[in-house]
Amino acid sequence: MIKDPYELQRKVQSLVASGQTDQAVDLLEKTVKENPIFMEAWMLLGEVYRAIGELKLAIEVCEESLEHTPI
Repeated sequence: MIKDPYELQRKVQSLVASGQTDQAVDLLEKTVKENPIFMEAWMLLGEVYRAIGELKLAIEVCEESLEHTPI
């Protein structure tokens, strides 16, 4: 699992740029499942969903991320 937010962002951007959005989504879903307080991963997941036109999923991801926001 990628723990550094900058490294994760670079990896996701690379996957999306090369048309591998499914792999980007898989990576991000696994990341938030393993580390639910990794807010950058949640936001990236929402952004990927938005970028591919899955607005409902993007909103759901953003809402779910709020449940894991550390206080």
